[in-house]
Amino acid sequence: MRIVPLRFSAPDALALGTSAPLDPAAAEGLIRLLDPRARLQRLPLPADPVLDAILVRARLLNRVPASELADFLFQHVRPLIAPEDVLLLDVSIKVELSGSSEA
Repeated sequence: MRIVPLRFSAPDALALGTSAPLDPAAAEGLIRLLDPRARLQRLPLPADPVLDAILVRARLLNRVPASELADFLFQHVRPLIAPEDVLLLDVSIKVELSGSSEA
């Protein structure tokens, strides 16, 4: 028999339903206990009867504004979540530059 230490890496984002077994503060505290380096920020969301909160890694907000990320995640996560759910999300941000350059 051998004991192998648990290696926990905090998710990029965490979505919580309104009846989830954890509230946002408890979820953030739990993740920080398991990964002290994880810094999470709660995104601003419109009032919703199903989706209570989305917490994201603060480093993601260095790449995209919180309001844009909140709009995108709300639009794509909202149809997937039930009030009692807790969803762990992997978020990949791809930056595309648009515009014309004249030589």
